[in-house]
Amino acid sequence: MALFALTAQVVTLNAVDYSDHSKQATLVCDAAQLDSTDFASAGWVEYIGGLKSGNLSIEFHDDVADNDVDEELWALLGTVVAFTLKPVSGTTGASNPEYQGSVLVTSHSIGGAVGDLAGKSLSFPTSGAVVRDITP
Repeated sequence: MALFALTAQVVTLNAVDYSDHSKQATLVCDAAQLDSTDFASAGWVEYIGGLKSGNLSIEFHDDVADNDVDEELWALLGTVVAFTLKPVSGTTGASNPEYQGSVLVTSHSIGGAVGDLAGKSLSFPTSGAVVRDITP
């Protein structure tokens, strides 16, 4: 896959596909930066990677209907659930990897400004390993 516009990203939480209620989803993974500088470093700072962590941010179009976005996300508050994130709908593969892991649902929101489309911008820390899967 060459350059592309995100038009059909797939995001799931707790095995529920929220692609039809999401307008943005971003997974950021980091490794801690550990200073390993010593006298043999020739005056340069050296680092090694430490613990890894991640964060999944999703901007939802809100829906307060029975058994929809608001109710489903509220029920997940305080729990660890599985997630997946894939750049394009369709078959997972080398040019369409699926990122998988778990997140701790730490927040919930409701409300906004007058006249705005109702939405939620939520951010969840990953819990455990995040995997990049290319298996179809």
